[in-house]
Amino acid sequence: MCVRSCTRSSCTWSWPAGAGDVLVSPHRRDRRSWVRVVVRSRAGAAVLEIAAPAITAFLSRTGRLVPPGTEGRHIDLEGVIADLMAQRD
Repeated sequence: MCVRSCTRSSCTWSWPAGAGDVLVSPHRRDRRSWVRVVVRSRAGAAVLEIAAPAITAFLSRTGRLVPPGTEGRHIDLEGVIADLMAQRD
């Protein structure tokens, strides 16, 4: 999953990751590390800021449950997107 790998990159490196509708970037404020996630669409944008240690812990737990690269065995992402798009109509 792109978001998981982009988030991991942003937590461990010092530059933004992602392109298009989702951008993940590291930030430091008050001597603390944060990860900023910007999600954009035609309707607008949402900005989420999450403490980097919380993201790192979450990625570690999810990586043990669903190893990177095996996501497709656990969820039919194309089916989920098709269902969500059908609900819009």
